Amino acid sequence: MRGSYIVQPWTEEEISFVRENYCAPRGRALVRKNLAHRSEGSIDKLAMRLGLKSFRISLRKTLTPEMLLSNTRIDPETGCRIWIGSGPRGYGGIMVGREKWYVHRLIYTLLYPEDDISKLNILHKCDNPPCINPKHLYAGTQSENIRDSWVRTRRR
Repeated sequence: MRGSYIVQPWTEEEISFVRENYCAPRGRALVRKNLAHRSEGSIDKLAMRLGLKSFRISLRKTLTPEMLLSNTRIDPETGCRIWIGSGPRGYGGIMVGREKWYVHRLIYTLLYPEDDISKLNILHKCDNPPCINPKHLYAGTQSENIRDSWVRTRRR
């Protein structure tokens, strides 16, 4: 029969592990890693049955610049605050509610809420994409970003 398999019942240890870790920051990934023999969908169904929700950051209530800066390491030579969870292009990303943000844009928005950056880029003075040091960030247009890349010889 196509798609048939035996469903193993959840053990008490697995249920308590999901209950304790699923709602924590990066908890869903931790649960998936430690319960690799379970499918992602079955873990999410159990969590839903238990009334658990995965960790999401609310922009208005809990997120502060200090919280973001605590997830960095400091480069002693340049003073850059390097975001620990940077992606392959170097820019760090974070989920805020259901929206993905680049961390350097998010910290700039939190520090300067009066600035409308919807049509602006957040540029790095240090040319280091994973850096979120507020002293190294400034708002600029796309043409300023391109001109800056020519001046700093990041383009051929």
